[in-house]
Amino acid sequence: MTSIRTKITATTMFIVVLTMAAATIFDVTAIRDIGTRSAERRLELLCETGQKNLNHYFDSVEQSVEMLSAYIQSDLKGIDDNELRGIDHNELQAHLDRVSDIFKKLTYKTFGVLTYYYRISPEVSKDVKGFWYVNLTGDKFEEHKVTDISQYDVNDTSKLVWFTVPRTILMCASSPTTFLSTMKSASSASSALRSTIR
Repeated sequence: MTSIRTKITATTMFIVVLTMAAATIFDVTAIRDIGTRSAERRLELLCETGQKNLNHYFDSVEQSVEMLSAYIQSDLKGIDDNELRGIDHNELQAHLDRVSDIFKKLTYKTFGVLTYYYRISPEVSKDVKGFWYVNLTGDKFEEHKVTDISQYDVNDTSKLVWFTVPRTILMCASSPTTFLSTMKSASSASSALRSTIR
């Protein structure tokens, strides 16, 4: 027969072990929840930071596109496609040099730009081709050989997508001003992309 002291000690020990087990389960659950909330908050902060960085890139590119668009439009002085085809070689080269200078100034101040180009259609000039610069090292832009568009079917949009797709869009246009509108539309697309990311 067990004594009362033994029964009280056993009951007390059972209650202490049961309380410790309940406290341990509660603590493990609380620590896990705190860890999950902390990880979620860190991920949320990383996403917000990434979104702000992307917005900064988009804003920078959008501003550069608008500035380039305004400059090119004013430099062309409202010349339509037919007049552009008949423009003097030296005048077109002078336009290209002025545009190249503006591109250089803007791209150095635009975040995230790795390459830029301005290509004159072979329909406008066989001699004045345009320019293409790349910055793959992150140090400076270096001139790259301009693609010889005359080697391709410019009506095939599966080749030279960078040239043929905008050209296809512009074929409905009557002047280079539509090209500038297309550039602005691309800029607006970046705003739409930003709202999608949010």
